[in-house]
Amino acid sequence: EQKAEADRKQREAEMAKQNQELATQIQEYKTKSMLLDKGISPDMLPLVMGADEDSTSDNLGLLQKYVDSQVQAATEKLLIGKQAVTTGNNNTSPLEAGTDNPWSKDGWNLTKQTEIYNTDKEQAQKLIASAQPISQSFYVGK
Repeated sequence: EQKAEADRKQREAEMAKQNQELATQIQEYKTKSMLLDKGISPDMLPLVMGADEDSTSDNLGLLQKYVDSQVQAATEKLLIGKQAVTTGNNNTSPLEAGTDNPWSKDGWNLTKQTEIYNTDKEQAQKLIASAQPISQSFYVGK
């Protein structure tokens, strides 16, 4: 009876260990899925993965908030000293003049900003220069 009891406890411990490993793998899968849905590299998994979906979501929210603040600060820094391009200028593209400009107050869009910046840095610079700053209250710097 003692041997059977010891064997049962060992099997239970092994099952608990396997269940924990499975739960960890499932959480990693869910976290990778969340990262990919947000367009973030799965390499960030160790940084954002929490014990459960809620804590992972909270961590991902904090990361997104940090990234957004850094993009905002960089955008504000680029805008300092730039003069807005007038809409009557023939060299102004529709993006620069309208609300399609992802750096403009009405067209603010971080996804499009990243897209444009990664494909055409010169166009991104023009759009940044032509947009009116969203808010000067976010700018902290020199």
